[in-house]
Amino acid sequence: MSLSLITETAAEVHRLTIAGSALASGDFRLRKLVPQLESLGAKAPVFGRIAQGVKGVIEEADAGKAGRALLDLSTLLTAIQYTQSQHGVEGEMEPIRTAVESWTPTVAGYRSLAAVVEALTSTGEGRLEVVQEAAGRGLFADLRLMHPAITALSDRFGELADFVAEQAIPQFGRVVVPLLKAGFDPKGGVSHARRLRAIAAVDREEGRACARAALKEATKEVKVAAILGLRGSEDDLSIILSYVSDRAKDVRISALKALEGVARGDVLALAKAIMKEANELSPFAAGVLAHSGDADSERELCEELRSGLGEIETSLDRLTLLLKCLNPANSAYVLDFLVSVFTQVAESITGKTDRDDLYGDRFKSPEIEFLMRLAIKLLETRDSTAIKVLLGECGSRLNMLNLCALAAAVQTQDAEEIFDNMSGVMRKKGGMWVVTYIATGSCRFCASHGLPSFPRSKVSPRWTQVFVEEKLPGAVASLILPGQHEAAAFLRAAASEAGEKNYLDSVRHAASIVRADPDGSIDWLLERIEAGRGTEYESWYVSSIWAALFLLPPSQLPRLEQAESKVPAAWRSSFETALAVIRKKAL
Repeated sequence: MSLSLITETAAEVHRLTIAGSALASGDFRLRKLVPQLESLGAKAPVFGRIAQGVKGVIEEADAGKAGRALLDLSTLLTAIQYTQSQHGVEGEMEPIRTAVESWTPTVAGYRSLAAVVEALTSTGEGRLEVVQEAAGRGLFADLRLMHPAITALSDRFGELADFVAEQAIPQFGRVVVPLLKAGFDPKGGVSHARRLRAIAAVDREEGRACARAALKEATKEVKVAAILGLRGSEDDLSIILSYVSDRAKDVRISALKALEGVARGDVLALAKAIMKEANELSPFAAGVLAHSGDADSERELCEELRSGLGEIETSLDRLTLLLKCLNPANSAYVLDFLVSVFTQVAESITGKTDRDDLYGDRFKSPEIEFLMRLAIKLLETRDSTAIKVLLGECGSRLNMLNLCALAAAVQTQDAEEIFDNMSGVMRKKGGMWVVTYIATGSCRFCASHGLPSFPRSKVSPRWTQVFVEEKLPGAVASLILPGQHEAAAFLRAAASEAGEKNYLDSVRHAASIVRADPDGSIDWLLERIEAGRGTEYESWYVSSIWAALFLLPPSQLPRLEQAESKVPAAWRSSFETALAVIRKKAL
């Protein structure tokens, strides 16, 4: 029996069923099948019945009757196909394998998921923040986001695609692994490398199996991900080691990263050999040693570091590399050693504290640079003993290290304790680093050296008065609080002085001044508004004036209404808007 002819006839009948029986009369696609059906009908009567049914459809002019004929023909063809189909399979019955072991759907509504889907599948700014917020809420446990998330692995915004691979997709659990594997091509590019990383993040063993298979024909991008996917596997150490000498730099680096946590003798010997070469792979070899936990290696590295302390000026790079090999967070011996080194170096340069290059923006002392790097490493341990040493040494000797002292104080002291211990420090030469760190929460130096931000919750209100005394208007404006009238008066005086030279400088802190002392600042603010001369002064500075206006209390409405006629025409619309907002406050 010609099943292909029956299938073709059924497809044409299905097409006409959707199009409507009114279009069935004279249909040329069905008509051309009639001779073949009649020819086969001589051998198999069922084809003759199909041919008669087709004629009944295409030769019927009445749409109603053609519809009934079409339904009869469709029923006949369905019955024939059903009887010719094979049902069941031979062999033993086995349980169906499924990746879903357990899954609890989220209660997120459509609107929440719609925003995430749009972020995963569209383009434009702000998408990463939406995805990060959704991952933080656990929304990626909802299977409705699975396909959009997998699609996002190919997103041109690499930071978003990497976040989805490493943070979002793992929330789905093992249920996502078959879909990731189905689209994975070891010969593909970076999106396929992300698929492999996602598989490894979801299921470590499955990731290793995929990595082993992929290495045979992988591109460089996939090879890097595959090697990292083998990390922690004792059975695959030989494979990882074979790529340490690969021609591609990225592959060599990934192989060294995959060796982190291995304490085998040959691995440690390899890492030490790379360290001696002092090349681009040395920092990654240092990571292997730092994560090995090998006591003998720790002592050997500590002794080498100690021997280099007498020549810091010529050995700074080597000493920095040795610091990367040591992990004080996981070794009491290393922690004690580094604390003693910090104290020793700090004491050795006490006599140099009058040198300008120890304080300014471009300090060049190798000893100070080494102490900064060591202090940051000690800070990472969050160990109370190390932090006490940092507080004691930094707070009394070297101004550039006071930033580390502040970062250490945040971990152990409240806002008032920090002020009591550190308020004298910023008055020393070079204390502007400390001022910037406190007033803004960070600074260029802190960011470049990896220091954490200074939280606002750790800033005492008493810092404002210190900054007033030191005549630092920018710092005062950053920290001023409502009710600090003396600080507001200082800022008004500084603004009035600036106003003689530059109008914009005289209004840049207007919002801070009014926030601290609205009743005492109304006349000063109106003078600045009346002094404006229209659009030539429009800038982001001037927006501080309008922010200040909205902060005024309803009690100042009469004074504002009196001054309305003196407002420059170019700014009158904004002034009237502010008045309307203040009037609403009075209701």
